[in-house]
Amino acid sequence: MKTYISLYVCAEVFSHCDTVARLLQKADISPIGSLSAVLILKSQLQNIRDKLPDLVNEASAQAEELMLEPPCEKRRTKTPARLRDDGASNAATDE
Repeated sequence: MKTYISLYVCAEVFSHCDTVARLLQKADISPIGSLSAVLILKSQLQNIRDKLPDLVNEASAQAEELMLEPPCEKRRTKTPARLRDDGASNAATDE
């Protein structure tokens, strides 16, 4: 589910960026046209940033419809004793 939500939001952001990138690669684009395209992209990205919680909620709803598992907390791991800088090892010892 976490991957689906991330991809959904990335697709929303990068689809606009890709459109402007393709436009800027055209041979007949003027400097004014380039500037206006970039300014429009900037405003669209700001709008996406403002409505990000709505996008995440929408993606979550779609993920639930697809019956994807919700993200779970990662298992916490301890830094290996040989890499710790505390001088004492917390590793269990067999005696």
